[in-house]
Amino acid sequence: MKFLHLISASLLISTACYAMDPEQRGHPAGGAHAGGGAAAAAHAYPQELATTAPRQLTQRELIDGFAELGHEWAINNKIDGLTNRRYGYTQNPEAARNFNDQLIEQGNPEAIRRKIDGLGYGRYGYEQNPEQARALIEELTAAGNPTAIDRKIDGLANGSYGYTRNPEEARALIEELVEQRNAQAIFRKIDGLEGGSYGYAKNHAEARQLNDQLAEQGNAQAIRRKIDGLAYGRYGYARNPTQARALIEELIEQENEKAIKCKIYGLTRGDYGYEQNPAQAIAFIDVFAAKGNQTAIEFKLRGLNAGVYGYEQNREQAIAFIDLLAAERNQTAIEFKLRGLIFGTNSTPHTRNLVTAGVIKSET
Repeated sequence: MKFLHLISASLLISTACYAMDPEQRGHPAGGAHAGGGAAAAAHAYPQELATTAPRQLTQRELIDGFAELGHEWAINNKIDGLTNRRYGYTQNPEAARNFNDQLIEQGNPEAIRRKIDGLGYGRYGYEQNPEQARALIEELTAAGNPTAIDRKIDGLANGSYGYTRNPEEARALIEELVEQRNAQAIFRKIDGLEGGSYGYAKNHAEARQLNDQLAEQGNAQAIRRKIDGLAYGRYGYARNPTQARALIEELIEQENEKAIKCKIYGLTRGDYGYEQNPAQAIAFIDVFAAKGNQTAIEFKLRGLNAGVYGYEQNREQAIAFIDLLAAERNQTAIEFKLRGLIFGTNSTPHTRNLVTAGVIKSET
């Protein structure tokens, strides 16, 4: 708990509900508190905070502190540090494994995924043990765990996680779950029908029909697949960028996140049926960012920081925008700022400053 007495109350409150788009692979990503969500994390510190004079915290102490509060980006970096000797950690696979197992006891879904993959492939401090991986998958599948179901299908289809390759059994499991209207299994069936995998023969018409049924029900993943399917000729859809654009425009009226992203990509790259027009991309992003749309805010932050999505690089303006939003407790902006202050990555305009990361004070 030493960390909790050193870091300022305002920083903890600011970051307690922090989250990040999962699409951004390879960067810290926010998540709910492992033991009860962001609301629990927001109160996971003593009232006598800041009674100790602040000092510069190490990168490891900052990561440990935010991991203790349940932030997934910090948890990921702690396990990475213990596994690969990074961020000031001594390499200690056993400590990484024990920490992950503690999170599993709290019901953390990412910890469950890490253990399955760790046992299957020798990652995250676990020694490779396919038999144990399979036993864990079977136990969790019986309880309806979606990650375990996903890994069991993969195991049967590909001969991994301790399973003998058996595409017919994979198909039988998928069909059993499809009968229960399990969306995850339906997507697996769509993939099988599109590519002739999981024991299915190719059938693009049936794949398209199944995806359309889910999209009409508002399933976000099905909507994403339909847009990409029309744009690129996937998931049983014939390539039709004009229809893809029309669907995107329809969904933007509902502020659909996938549609917003696709229009930005379309205008900046000349994709999804759009002509390349960086000026329109900026105008579109700015309108939605002003409304508080998190997807648009993130695109604007990255655009100003790196000179992409139609923006000219302006790191000073990016910092000002981030600081303004962070003061308003905007989760995306807080994540950008912390990533720069703690890790010093080029994907954020803030340079590494562990003192500021540990003692940010609110003027409000």
